[in-house]
Amino acid sequence: MNTKSFVQNLNQITTTLISMTPAQREVVHQSIRASQVEMPTNELFQPIFDTSSSCPHCTSTHLRKWGKSGETQRYRCNHCAKTFNIKTKTPLARLRKCHLWEEYAR
Repeated sequence: MNTKSFVQNLNQITTTLISMTPAQREVVHQSIRASQVEMPTNELFQPIFDTSSSCPHCTSTHLRKWGKSGETQRYRCNHCAKTFNIKTKTPLARLRKCHLWEEYAR
């Protein structure tokens, strides 16, 4: 799955969750919680990014690591020279307290 399709899927999930009633969101929340152990946001997205890493700005695959912001790895595109992380252009971009995203989504 490339970054663009991942972002589209994540946006679709977000839209669907927003349209649900609070009771429906709670059912989804309980199902997810029962099926998985808690995991930091970065650990959730990193394997997806690693399998199909590309620049979210120009879709180039020529990237290099470009330091860290907190615990989040940053990357720099060799083609367009823009920097980004695995959450760039997703609904979780700019969310400052990623460990609270689950509560934020509720």
